[in-house]
Amino acid sequence: FLVMTGLLLLLSMASVAQNPAPQLDNSKKNLVLGSVKFVASTSLGTAIVEALANEVSIQDKSYMPALQAGILRGLTYGRRTMLKEVPLAQLKDELAAAGDDTPIYEISATVSSLGTRFELKKDNKYYTGFASVTLTMKDVKTNEIVTSPKFAEQYTSYGIITAEGAVNQAIEYITADVARFLNNTFPVSGSIIEPGGVKKDKQKEVYIDIAKNWGIPKGETMAVYSVKTIAGRDARTKISAIKVEEVMGDDVARCKVTKGGDKLKEALDNGEKVVVVCY
Repeated sequence: FLVMTGLLLLLSMASVAQNPAPQLDNSKKNLVLGSVKFVASTSLGTAIVEALANEVSIQDKSYMPALQAGILRGLTYGRRTMLKEVPLAQLKDELAAAGDDTPIYEISATVSSLGTRFELKKDNKYYTGFASVTLTMKDVKTNEIVTSPKFAEQYTSYGIITAEGAVNQAIEYITADVARFLNNTFPVSGSIIEPGGVKKDKQKEVYIDIAKNWGIPKGETMAVYSVKTIAGRDARTKISAIKVEEVMGDDVARCKVTKGGDKLKEALDNGEKVVVVCY
């Protein structure tokens, strides 16, 4: 096992403007990265000859620093994250002193495979870089596991590239996986502030209130939900999808309706509660 510790991540608490109907929770969370472990499925540094004699895989822990850096990059890409390198005990003390009881989540990473595979075809060597990572998110207060997603990526080069280059590309895919995981776990919610164009009883565009303030770029896609209150609880039904056509300011973006324009128009015409969610 190779264990790397001491890297910590903080998603600080912040209040953002919320639409009271429905209520939107865009508060940020506290998150710490505890450890990154390499668990080899085979002896490190030994080649594994596959079914075909011309294909060989090698697990290589020397790529761990690059993979750890890639995981950290993914964590910083979360819209509701802020990276801090502080001891967990210090973080707890600071939050307690500020009267902040926001839950703290600890992220651990277990790497089950990392390395390269190469094939010989017509005297040419082709490299494939691979990496498999399992993240575990734990509630520090309750010690309960919240979720434990697994990411497995690989990249094969059929051009001129080294083994290291192939692994680095696979790590870039892991970075994107981690970012998506964070944004799916802590999505940003917003509201439609003004309907736009309508054609043939279908909503063609809308204006929303999440834009530069959450790092939303042109081309970002989002889901639109109709919200009904049942027994004091919000029940959401997905009715539409939109795509950002123009970021017009900190809290204004013009969006094209890409799916469910008829349902969205009906919901807006009927004055239903509607929420936009960016994952």
